[in-house]
Amino acid sequence: VGFAMYGWFPEYDEENKNGRVWLDRFFIDEHYQGKGLGKKMLKALIHHLAELYQCKRIYLSIFENNIHALRLYQRFGFQFTGELDFNGEKVMVKEL
Repeated sequence: VGFAMYGWFPEYDEENKNGRVWLDRFFIDEHYQGKGLGKKMLKALIHHLAELYQCKRIYLSIFENNIHALRLYQRFGFQFTGELDFNGEKVMVKEL
């Protein structure tokens, strides 16, 4: 019903030299949207990433006009950092 792609990028954070954990892609198939699956899966994914990488933050990037995804991420505590990724998407971070 969906897809997630994530990873740890050691070269991405020059500030603290620990790298960054990125939620690179997160999709719910259009046939399954609006049923609460996005919330359930994002909650489980955040938990999984926190345990797997023992990280303090999770990053993602988004085009701000993706309103539904933006609202979902904001409900889970993601906030804009003021950065843009290499595609021009706005970077968001969740503090764990």
